Amino acid sequence: MHDASNYPEAKMPKPKPLTAIQLEGFRSIRKLPELTLNLGLNVLIGGNGAGKSNFISFFQMLRHMMEPKLGLQYYISEAGGADAILFRGLEMTSEIHARLLFDHNDDHSDYE
Repeated sequence: MHDASNYPEAKMPKPKPLTAIQLEGFRSIRKLPELTLNLGLNVLIGGNGAGKSNFISFFQMLRHMMEPKLGLQYYISEAGGADAILFRGLEMTSEIHARLLFDHNDDHSDYE
């Protein structure tokens, strides 16, 4: 039996808040130049077909990418293939481009 007191307490880094996102070529979102997000609650408002659900689906795809049991390939196959997740399919869009900006105090992290 292992005594937990023998192991140093694991220190998880504090999550950095997402402050902005750019998204291009994902589902019905042709190009989202830069959407600035507030700390706390953000609300998406728009008409039917404006891309609200697809914007949320992007974060579901990211979750799949980070989960070893799920993975990107699983997400793509469940979504109906590459044509289903690329803006107007493979004939119109060859790749998805995303840029996520995280902010923690004065330390800025930018991921593309």
